[in-house]
Amino acid sequence: SHLIMSSDLKDSDGDEEMKEAGIEEEEDEMVAPPVDEELLANVIEMGFPELRVRKALLNGSKNAEAALEWLLSHENDANIDEPIPLVKKNSIQESSTSAKSIRCVETGRLFRTVEEAQLYATKTGRTEFEECTEEKKPLTEEEKKQKAAELKA
Repeated sequence: SHLIMSSDLKDSDGDEEMKEAGIEEEEDEMVAPPVDEELLANVIEMGFPELRVRKALLNGSKNAEAALEWLLSHENDANIDEPIPLVKKNSIQESSTSAKSIRCVETGRLFRTVEEAQLYATKTGRTEFEECTEEKKPLTEEEKKQKAAELKA
C-alpha cells in the first residue's frame, strides 16, 4: 500500500537516478523466509545450529518448546543441513498473510499444512513446494467416497 510509484518521482532527469539507486533491482532480492528473530535467538542459545532452528520455525513452531520438539524429531533427517530455499523479498509480505495452502510445484496438488506436504514429499520424492493463496477445499461427500474406495482398492 505504501509503494511509491515511479511516476510520482519523475522530474525531467529523475529517471536515471532511480536506476542507479538500485531501487528497481531490489524487487527481486532473494532472502531467507522470515522467522521470529527473538525466538530464533533463544533456541540458538540452547545450542542448536541456526539453520536447523530456522527450519523448525519455518515449519510452524510458534514457541521454543515446539521448536525443540521439531529439532529433536528431525535431527537425523538426511536433508536437515541443506540450505533453506530463498524467497523473493517482495513476495514475503503477501505470502505470510494470505498463504492458505502449500502447493506441489510439479503436480499442482494442494496441501492444507506443511506436514501434509512433507508427507507427500517423503512418499513421492518431490521437492518443489510453494505457498499458495488457493484454499484447499474440504472434500465433498462424493470425493470422500471415492477416496475411501481408492484406499480399499
